[in-house]
Amino acid sequence: MKIKAIILSVILAFGTFAFAPVNVYGAENTELPYFYSGFTDSEKAAYESLRTAALNSEAAVTITAETPLTLESMNRIIGVLLYYDPEHFNMSGITPDAASQTFTIAYRYDKEKYAVMKAAVDKRANEILATAGKQRSVYNKLITIHDEIIKNCRLDETATEKSSVYGALVDGRADSFGYAEAFCLIAGKAGIRSFVNIYTKGGASFARSTVYSDSFWYNIDCAKDDNSRLAANESYTYFMVPDSCYSDSSPYSAYFIQPTANAINNYYYKALKLEAANDIEAQNLLVKLITENPKKNTFRFSFTDNAAFSNFVKTVTETDFITDTLDIALRTVPVITKAADVSFNAKTRVVTVVVYYPDTVLSAYYSDTSYFSEEQILYLKSLGIN
Repeated sequence: MKIKAIILSVILAFGTFAFAPVNVYGAENTELPYFYSGFTDSEKAAYESLRTAALNSEAAVTITAETPLTLESMNRIIGVLLYYDPEHFNMSGITPDAASQTFTIAYRYDKEKYAVMKAAVDKRANEILATAGKQRSVYNKLITIHDEIIKNCRLDETATEKSSVYGALVDGRADSFGYAEAFCLIAGKAGIRSFVNIYTKGGASFARSTVYSDSFWYNIDCAKDDNSRLAANESYTYFMVPDSCYSDSSPYSAYFIQPTANAINNYYYKALKLEAANDIEAQNLLVKLITENPKKNTFRFSFTDNAAFSNFVKTVTETDFITDTLDIALRTVPVITKAADVSFNAKTRVVTVVVYYPDTVLSAYYSDTSYFSEEQILYLKSLGIN
C-alpha cells in the first residue's frame, strides 16, 4: 500500500513543507501517539482538541491560543493524528486553515456507523487486553498481543478496512498498517510505549510496530509473522527484532526521526534458547523440538550469526541433512515420515521446518495448498498425506 493519500492532498493544497524532524522520547500517556511528546505545549493542546473532535465526528474545530499555530505546526498535528493514532480510522482527510486556526475534518462513515465500528474495535481490543493482562511480564504481554492479533486476522490487500484497526481486529483482514496499528493500540492500553513504524520499500509503503521494553527499542511485525500459507500460524520470526532486519527499506521520516531499534537481547529465538551456532547444534535442536512436541508439525529456530546460517543453508540444500535428522527423531517419534519442507529467512536467520505425519491431510500443514505441483501431491499421497 502507498502512504495514505489523505495527507498528501492537504500538503499539495498549501505547498510543500519540509517538516523539521524532532527527536522525542515518548509520551507519558502510552495511549497517545509516541510522537505527541515532540509537540510544543500549544501543539499538544491543539492535538487534543482535534483528536476529541475527530472521535466525536465533528465537522471542524477551531483552535484558540495566545500564539497562533503555523501551517507547518498544523500539518505536523494532522500527520501524527492520521499516521500514528490508531483509533482514528474514520477520517478521510483534514484541511488546515492557518488564517482562521481551523481544522476541517472529512469522514468516511457517518457518526452512527462509526460509533458501532468503534464499539466493536474497543470490545475486541479489551478482550485481548484482558488476556494479555494475565501475563506477569511485559515480554509475555507482548507475545500475547502478537498472537491474538495474528490468529484472528489474515493478510488481505483488497479489504475495505485493510489499513485500520477495524480491519485487523474486527473484519479479520488487514495489510501491514492494520496489523501495526492494532498492535500499538492494544500495547498502549497495556501501558507499553510503542509507535506505528512506517517504512518504504520498492516504491510501496508498509508498517510495523516498534516497542520500548527493558530500556531498548524493538520491532514487532505481526504482518510478517502472519504466515497465512501455514496452518500453524505461530511464527515469531519478526518478534523483537532490530532495524537491521529492514536494511533494504527506508524509514518514513517526514514528521519525526524515529528512534533506532538495535538491541537483540530480547529476540524471541534468542530469549527461548532456540538459536544454533553450527550445523550440529541445529540438528540437535531440531531433534529436540520434534521429540518434545510430537503433535506439532511446524518448527522454527534461528542462527547466532550470518556465517552459521549460510553454511546451514548450503548443508541442507546439498546433503541429506534433513533426512538424517528425521532418522534420529524417528527413534523417539515413530509416527513421523521422512519428508519435510524447509524454508529460510536470510534477514532474521530463521529456519522453518514442516514435518509430515502419515494419515493426515495437507490442509493440516498449509492453509493454502494451491502452489503444490501435481508431482508433489502424488509424492505426499504415497506417504499417507491426503
